[in-house]
Amino acid sequence: MHSFQSVFLAAIMLELERQHNSDVATRINGEQLLVLAGIHDTGEGLGGDVRWTLKQHRILGPMLEHVEHDLFLDAVIRPLPEEIRATFLHAYELQEHREDDPTGRFFWAVEMLGYMLRAWNEYLRGGMDLALDIFWGQKDRIEQFATEYASVRIIYGHIRERIEAARETSEGQAVRAKMQRRHDGLERASIEDALRILSALDDATCAAMLAALQQRPGGNGNGGGDTGTDG
Repeated sequence: MHSFQSVFLAAIMLELERQHNSDVATRINGEQLLVLAGIHDTGEGLGGDVRWTLKQHRILGPMLEHVEHDLFLDAVIRPLPEEIRATFLHAYELQEHREDDPTGRFFWAVEMLGYMLRAWNEYLRGGMDLALDIFWGQKDRIEQFATEYASVRIIYGHIRERIEAARETSEGQAVRAKMQRRHDGLERASIEDALRILSALDDATCAAMLAALQQRPGGNGNGGGDTGTDG
């Protein structure tokens, strides 16, 4: 369902750019954009729905991306006819080029706007903490994309004032403080901390990450290397 929503939102946003910002639209590869929207979460889907906080972990986040990329290669790319593999792999890897590729960057905006729209629906249903977490976490990015893309300004503009008001409530301020504490904890994360987190989770992706992490210096108790802490 999420992938379908991403494709639909990407198509809507691209058409808005064509109508309101043709200079931007001409730099976006529409075909690649829609392919990426449809397959971008395939690696995550194959490995299981790993907790969002793991993606933010300074040690586990990059490892998770690597594991999901390998899962995608094995399950999706390698079974394809050889002559079309490069097309689909290139589309998938555009999400890794958010700063230097116009299509990759526009898809980043699609993702951020999608997060905000889903969070707003969650907020209306009473899922306040999760929604406020996203309202704060994506604030700077969505504001930046609103300066770059007409489609973000138009769609986000319908809910922007209400989201800003939600951030300023007592609940919103409490969530912001909690996010800062979580961020500070993730910044101090060590390999030992990562091992503890992964050992407590029953997930195929986490198991693969745990095995890889145990091979790192200091990861199995006898490597004696860097623990991942600063200083």
